[in-house]
Amino acid sequence: ASPSSTKRTTCGAKVAPDAHTPFLHLTGLDDGAVIKPRVAPDAPFLPREALSVVAWVRVDEPSEWAGVLGCFQDNGPSESGFVLGANRTKFFFGLATAATKRLTYLESRTAFARGKWYHLAAVYDGKQMRLFVNGQLDASSAEQSGPIAYAKAAPFVIGRYKDDDEDFPLLGAIKEVMLCPHAVDAGQVAAHFDADKALAEAPPAVPDGP
Repeated sequence: ASPSSTKRTTCGAKVAPDAHTPFLHLTGLDDGAVIKPRVAPDAPFLPREALSVVAWVRVDEPSEWAGVLGCFQDNGPSESGFVLGANRTKFFFGLATAATKRLTYLESRTAFARGKWYHLAAVYDGKQMRLFVNGQLDASSAEQSGPIAYAKAAPFVIGRYKDDDEDFPLLGAIKEVMLCPHAVDAGQVAAHFDADKALAEAPPAVPDGP
């Protein structure tokens, strides 16, 4: 998602092995990876007209705000950028464009189960926001259109919901996360999910309950 020259800071997160590939295990309040603390709007790796964020995610301890991948500001009247994340029960895709200058938070219809792996794809094609869960279209919105709006500076972060005013961790795990400067189609999303479908069928990694 970012150039090889970009500095990355990992705060306490552990890379844990499993039967397939390692994953980033996020168990502490300071966990996550700050890819770059201050990203300018003209950064070459930021998507402009369209984007896709695709990830395998597990939420072990739900919270009001948790981020998977984001580069955004949501500070009162200042709203910009994009973020894929989760709240206490569902996933969300946040996006702001130059047309609205505010974030739309598209929430999944699917409620997640604690400790279960989910394949997520947040897709924006310049006209519509779409959120896929486990290879299927789960929610969509036409509130945003045109180029993506970015702040003068914002952190680019994996595993945290972080801007200048807020910083909340994802307590769980991220197995894979990709940022693309184009809108992947439904067939590509489904194929990517199918390649590791067994993850979604695995039993929860944490006991059921509050």
